[in-house]
Amino acid sequence: LPTFVLLLIALITAISGSLYVASFPLPFAKDFGINSTVGGYLDAAANVFSFIVLSVFLRYSSSSKLCRYPFDILLIAAVFAIGNVLFIVFYAEWIAYSVHWVIRRIVVVLMGCEMVSRLYLCPPAAFGKVTSIGGMLKTIGYLTGATIGPILFSVSHKLPFVVMAVL
Repeated sequence: LPTFVLLLIALITAISGSLYVASFPLPFAKDFGINSTVGGYLDAAANVFSFIVLSVFLRYSSSSKLCRYPFDILLIAAVFAIGNVLFIVFYAEWIAYSVHWVIRRIVVVLMGCEMVSRLYLCPPAAFGKVTSIGGMLKTIGYLTGATIGPILFSVSHKLPFVVMAVL
């Protein structure tokens, strides 16, 4: 059962991550007037933040239950969901400068936790097969998220963030 849950997590994180990447530049440019240079700096902050968060989770996974499966995944997914809810509720420029750099790369942290959990929870004989299936699911997720992001945005500027909050 944990293996199937981890595969589902791999699919959902791929969809969510790709959907976010395909969706956030649109309101940044169109609704908030944020140019690509500022967006790049925010992405750099997001990368540093996610590296620190993943390092903390990996460092304390042996001593803290919050940093181990399933709590690590639940905690990180909650941060992502709350960030998207903030986008939905407020939909203002300040979100880009506060919430965005936190949730921009948090999906990568979630993927890192999923990979470490898979390493420990997957039976050794099935690890290669499960990893291959996970890779295929991630590919499907990336394509799905990248495809539906602009479509959802064309319906409503908040709709991609609603979908991500639900996922």
